[in-house]
Amino acid sequence: MSSSGFSPIRVVFGIAVVSAAIFLLLTMFPTLTVKPATTNDPRAAFGMMFNLTNNGLAVIRDVSSTICVNSAAGIGGTQPAAGGAQNFGATNQPLGLSDLNHGDVVALPFEGLKPGPPGSTLDLVFVIRFEPGPGFWQEERRFRFSGTEASDRTWTWQSLSPGGVCQ
Repeated sequence: MSSSGFSPIRVVFGIAVVSAAIFLLLTMFPTLTVKPATTNDPRAAFGMMFNLTNNGLAVIRDVSSTICVNSAAGIGGTQPAAGGAQNFGATNQPLGLSDLNHGDVVALPFEGLKPGPPGSTLDLVFVIRFEPGPGFWQEERRFRFSGTEASDRTWTWQSLSPGGVCQ
C-alpha cells in the first residue's frame, strides 16, 4: 500500500536535487570579460593593460592566459620595426593566473609583445583557459581587440568578435 502523504525524506531529497542542479548550472556557464584599462605604470606595454574579470557566481580555477597576434602594422601598413609585435597566428606560452572568485579582476600580461613605432595598429586575441568547476574539464574563451596608436603614444582599443588567423 502506498502512502501519498508528507515525507521528510522526499523533501530533503528534492532540496538536494534542486541544489545540485543550481550548482551545476552556475559552474557550467561562467561569465568572463576582458576589457582594456588605463594605467599609470610607464612599463606597461601599449600604455595600458587588459583586465580579466570573473562575473560568474562560481570560482574559476587553473586560469591561464596566452596572446595570439592576428596582425600588426606600422604607419602605412608596413610590419612593425624590430622589437614590435611577434609570433603572428600562434599563441605564446601560457601564463598561469590566480583562481578567480566572483568579482575578482586580474591584469593580463603582454609577455613577449611590444608596441611598434607610433601610428602602429595591432589585432590581438587573448586566449583564456580555465576550469569552471571542481576540476572536471577545461574551457577556453577568446577575446579579440584591434588597437590603433595615436601620435602621443596612447592606444585606442576596440573589441571584435574572435576570429582571424588565431582560431
